[in-house]
Amino acid sequence: MRQDSDLWTHLISGGFKVAYQRDRLGINLRAGVNHRTTSDDLPGYANRAVAPGVVHFSHRANMDRTVGAVGAGASYAINKHAIVGISYDGMFGKDTSAHIGSLSFAFPF
Repeated sequence: MRQDSDLWTHLISGGFKVAYQRDRLGINLRAGVNHRTTSDDLPGYANRAVAPGVVHFSHRANMDRTVGAVGAGASYAINKHAIVGISYDGMFGKDTSAHIGSLSFAFPF
């Protein structure tokens, strides 16, 4: 027997990503918005795809009908074997928000 839980979601999303690389320095910026066209509650729905490659996962991602996301990052190649990076990602809605900052070190070999 086949059943349907009737949990459908319809979303409208848009955004952009821009990256710049010169010599050892890399910079990237991204932003987007996601709007759920249905007002139904969506239990268990745990991600919001704001733009291609910009997805936020959270147990509260379904709380707001409209969320925006922003991010910025920079990386610098110290030498052939070491890269340092710093980035910020944020998601904003009427009732929810998330902020993530990171510092990374990569050692290619």
